[in-house]
Amino acid sequence: MSSPEGSAPLSWASAVAFRRYFWQPPRAHGEVIEGREVSFLELFYDLVFVVVVSQAAGHLAGDVTWAGVGRFAVVFGLIWLAWINGAVYHDLHGRAEGRTRSYDFLQMGVLALLAVFTGQATAGDGPAFAVVYSAYLFLLGWLWYSVRRQDDPAFRPATTPYITGVLVSATVVGASALLPHGPRLAAWVLVVVGWLVGEVRSSLPCCLELTKPAWPPPPSGFVCWWRTPGSRRVRRRCGSPSQWAPRWLYRPRAPTTLLIMPTGSCTPASGAGATT
Repeated sequence: MSSPEGSAPLSWASAVAFRRYFWQPPRAHGEVIEGREVSFLELFYDLVFVVVVSQAAGHLAGDVTWAGVGRFAVVFGLIWLAWINGAVYHDLHGRAEGRTRSYDFLQMGVLALLAVFTGQATAGDGPAFAVVYSAYLFLLGWLWYSVRRQDDPAFRPATTPYITGVLVSATVVGASALLPHGPRLAAWVLVVVGWLVGEVRSSLPCCLELTKPAWPPPPSGFVCWWRTPGSRRVRRRCGSPSQWAPRWLYRPRAPTTLLIMPTGSCTPASGAGATT
């Protein structure tokens, strides 16, 4: 491989080594980075979602009725599902390298386009919102699938239903672009409620209940993604919390995530009411 005059020659081996360093595979289940802190890119990623939520709240500010609140709740539910999927993926499987950052910026680009149509998602921009949101979920589905490809096959009974849930949700929302306003909103409600039900089912069993081998993993809900693959470790080490390091991301946050949606929706809704 040619190199500028006066510099050290570059070999194919060094180029391949750089590529491997820059474009690493996602972290597998249980591969925890000890002492990891939230990066500035993750904070920026969250701010993009703040913009999307503000667009939904802006529409609510012009329609502060029970029907308007209901429509806002549906759109906020979809945004929340998108955020929790993207944030959890980065938290569990992301790295501080080129692949993770490239996909993060790609997600933010799609979200920026989504924000354009969020304000009128329950009105004239509903079809465009559905198409862009569906594209975002398909992107997340690919990221989750990239983890499954390298995971231990023993984890697939949990990860396969989860990926299927993401792809089915993306398909339903995307197909809703062809529906009239009422059925389209009903399809979105179905997606949000389906995820919430699956999440509740996933977060109810406590650590001791996971010691029962007969307990089946739920078919949906993002909690099953990080709980079930670590259940074998919990059965072996259900002692002090310091022994849960390979698994701390899989289970303890589940009840907290259930509270994010209602508490998070109150802030923009209150702001919308205050500006009316």
